[in-house]
Amino acid sequence: MKYELTSETLDFDGRKLQRILALKDIPAIGVKAGDLGGWVESEENLSQDGDCWIFDDAKVYDSARVRGLAVVRDSAIVRGSAVVRDLAKVYGSARVRDLAKVYGSAIVYGSAIVYGSAIVRGLAEVYGLVSKTPIYLAGLRWPITIEDTHMSIGCQYHSIADWASFDDARIAVMHYEALGFWIENKDLILTLAKRHMKNITNPRINS
Repeated sequence: MKYELTSETLDFDGRKLQRILALKDIPAIGVKAGDLGGWVESEENLSQDGDCWIFDDAKVYDSARVRGLAVVRDSAIVRGSAVVRDLAKVYGSARVRDLAKVYGSAIVYGSAIVYGSAIVRGLAEVYGLVSKTPIYLAGLRWPITIEDTHMSIGCQYHSIADWASFDDARIAVMHYEALGFWIENKDLILTLAKRHMKNITNPRINS
């Protein structure tokens, strides 16, 4: 066993959660035997195998599972029947719930909410609201992730409506290569983004 449930409990969202305690070192993620971790409802929530871990004040409960080398930290919450696995990371105040899955090397962070049957995978990075599997584009000058209503291109994260409205001057200040990239790829990117938005029926949802 790599961890045990401590006697420290927390009543949260109608559940009784218990803090975890590392029983051995997990060098890959900097955990040492004796370190306290985050909160689970039962041992079913965090695999005893692999290097997965729950840090800080993060919470995993219901039938949700964290496996492989995945990490959940800060004040993130994983619940419902959600699965976080492989090298995935969920942190900040992010929420992953329902039947959602986060895997590969995907990152869900900030105020992101991933719900329904959405799948976030590969190298995708999600910061906003995701009710359906986001589109991830690789192989261009910058990676692109298209969410329900927002889109990231490299380190630039804006609503899809804002991307569509940006003029050349606004794009040019983002990076010295940005304008050429945008002129070449704008039509394709915005077409994909708008198609992705078409079936979003509930862009506002409680976490």
